[in-house]
Amino acid sequence: MATMKKWSLSSGKKWSLRSVLTVSQFTISLIFIITSIVIYDQFKHYRQFDYGFNPKNIININLQSNDFQLVKNRLKDVKGIKQLSECAYLPATGRNDNLELKIPGKEKTFNAISLTTDDNFIKTLDIKLLYGENIKPNTTGKSDLILVNEEATRNFGFKNPSEILGQTYELNGQSVQVAGVFKDITFYLLFAGRPTGPIVLRSNPEELKYITVKFEGGNTNAVLKELTDTWKTIDPIHPIQYEFYEDTLTNTNQGIFDLVSVISLLAFLAITIACLGLLGMAIYTTERRTKEIGVRKVLGASEWSLNYQLAKEFLIMLAIAVLIAAPSAYLANNLWLNFMVVRADLSIGTLVLGSLILLFLGLITIVPQTYKIAKRNPVESLKTE
Repeated sequence: MATMKKWSLSSGKKWSLRSVLTVSQFTISLIFIITSIVIYDQFKHYRQFDYGFNPKNIININLQSNDFQLVKNRLKDVKGIKQLSECAYLPATGRNDNLELKIPGKEKTFNAISLTTDDNFIKTLDIKLLYGENIKPNTTGKSDLILVNEEATRNFGFKNPSEILGQTYELNGQSVQVAGVFKDITFYLLFAGRPTGPIVLRSNPEELKYITVKFEGGNTNAVLKELTDTWKTIDPIHPIQYEFYEDTLTNTNQGIFDLVSVISLLAFLAITIACLGLLGMAIYTTERRTKEIGVRKVLGASEWSLNYQLAKEFLIMLAIAVLIAAPSAYLANNLWLNFMVVRADLSIGTLVLGSLILLFLGLITIVPQTYKIAKRNPVESLKTE
């Protein structure tokens, strides 16, 4: 028994520095693992996010300086198309124009996002009109009717959104009137770090750059073929330029997916290095304790208890790494998530999942080695020099 105590004590002193290094490696590994999970959850949250409009089954076509009315008249007969509208640019894609509304006879002004579109835009994107009526069809000149979002009514000082209906403002020297109020939508990029403010929709055919096509689901290829064929009759020189709105929104968030890949690679490298170090420690330690294990087995120790005795030191190191890394990863990830207006939840479940991954990898590194020593014939163990 004195011999076993000596082995245990000398082993603990011998490995103190290496244990610290191993704990540090696994701590860093777990922080990378948890961060990878958090960033992936954030990306998944972006993909499932409700923008306040419906981008499904929407194709946006660049007008390429063609007359919008001509394009609209030709495309409306394409089989499978449900709605057509035009706009100067697309919400939540990284661009936003601004305007300044002025109260007639006063110096006070209000800033807002400006989106030039037509009367069919909110129908095409399923944007809910809450109060009032839509802007009227307009093929020439700037319309004197505008739509504003809910945030605009609050920003302009109205407690009830319906109170803004019929209000008149000056816009670039022209008098405009609020015709309706639509439900707030997300206009900025999701990772822009700022909430959407007041939005003004207005019709002006001279500024239209895109035609937005809503089609029936299930026949995408047929619709695309007919759209392409019809476009050739409109503009035989320039090929059609189109993009699915869902793909556009996904691509704007591609950067965070790339970040997931980089962080995951770093996590893989860190955990690989840590597991190799742990494996080296396990092999060396178990080999040094071979005689001790033989003695314990002769004295009646079970294989389970021997496995536990061999793995205990490493399990303690893994537990210490979890206790250090889990709160550190939680604080660090919450720090950058707090800058996100649209953010995924960082729950305890995420920390538990990351910790379980680390423990699993640690166990499959340690257990085979400890099991092999615990199963060895005690006679052979005692013969080991």
